[in-house]
Amino acid sequence: MGHIAVSAGPNMWIWTGHENEELYLDLRHIWRYHSELEQWTRLKPRVNYSYMQAYGLSGSTAVVINDVLYVICGYSSFGNVSVIFGLNLSTLEWIRLDTSIHEKPSPRDKLTSWVYNDRIYIFGGFGLPLVGHLNTTGEYVEDESTTLQALPRGWNNQLCVFDPSLKRWSNPSHKGTPPCPRAAHASAKIGNEVFIFGGRHKTLRMSDLHCFHLDRDSWSGSLITSGPMPAGRSWHSFTAISDNRIFLYGGFTQDEVPLSDAWVLDVQMLEWSQLDVPGDSPRLWHTACYMANVGEVLIFGGCSSNILDHEKEDVLSNEILKFKVGIPSLERLCLSCVFSNRDILQTEWHTLPHHLREKLDCRLKVSESVQVDWSSESSGESDEDDADVDLVALPWPFL
Repeated sequence: MGHIAVSAGPNMWIWTGHENEELYLDLRHIWRYHSELEQWTRLKPRVNYSYMQAYGLSGSTAVVINDVLYVICGYSSFGNVSVIFGLNLSTLEWIRLDTSIHEKPSPRDKLTSWVYNDRIYIFGGFGLPLVGHLNTTGEYVEDESTTLQALPRGWNNQLCVFDPSLKRWSNPSHKGTPPCPRAAHASAKIGNEVFIFGGRHKTLRMSDLHCFHLDRDSWSGSLITSGPMPAGRSWHSFTAISDNRIFLYGGFTQDEVPLSDAWVLDVQMLEWSQLDVPGDSPRLWHTACYMANVGEVLIFGGCSSNILDHEKEDVLSNEILKFKVGIPSLERLCLSCVFSNRDILQTEWHTLPHHLREKLDCRLKVSESVQVDWSSESSGESDEDDADVDLVALPWPFL
């Protein structure tokens, strides 16, 4: 449960999580979705250390720096962890970036992250107390339902920074009033500012908005917005789609209802606008990536039922929901037109430059695939070919 998704160029990378409460997906499971070809490929990364092969995580956070995917913290079959792995997206080789226990944040999951000046920032999460770990600043609030457990857990509002070049964590001080401890919140970075919305604190699912100013290490405190406001929620997505807009989708309400609403926040005007979304596709604990090359937000996976209703089986999703929030490139529009009219134009494809012909040929290969052996350890490709489809499915659900 709790997979991660990141975008790098035209690709969306999917990793980690588990299919049910017992089966965690380990480091040898990774999928790549090409947003232009609408093509899924299963890849086999190399794991150089035997102890790493046992790791499977949910509720992790991830970023990409210089073609390396970093996966931070999470929850595993061992409980909460504070590990950090790196995957070279060119060589598909995993490495573990070890630091001593006193130099790391406390083990946690359901945190959020972003990149600034080639350093990784993480904020908040749910996990073990801060004591005994990196603990210069930050507040921890214990979940009373775990007090009598061997390892009590709770929420924190700690801001930590990892420098990949030094392989070292820090817990810098900051100015202003930070958000209260929380988990299952979401963040989006625009320029030198990071906006954090919602999340769970104790029994409350919140609707507050905060901004962290990276250039001066300062929190804004709770921001006042205009217009209608989204309901308080956790397990939602919050994705930057331009220099001044952030796209909010789905989540889980105070009344434990999965959401299918979509909003846009104008960060300059601090104004919310609700979008008219056709159909009803609730999602919580999903992922979202903005693919600038096609002008789309891709919502992948997650749960569409009440995840806390343990008397019913979770309804998981293996679909991509596509929201067109930008203008595709001219090349993308032209190729879509040429492919849509392939019955007439295919005989002339050989006259196109090689890189354009290659894209059309790959798209044609995907469209002609009628059956794929997903159980194979080799690469797999989906048979979705319509450029205007709203849903693209993986073979099994992710949460």
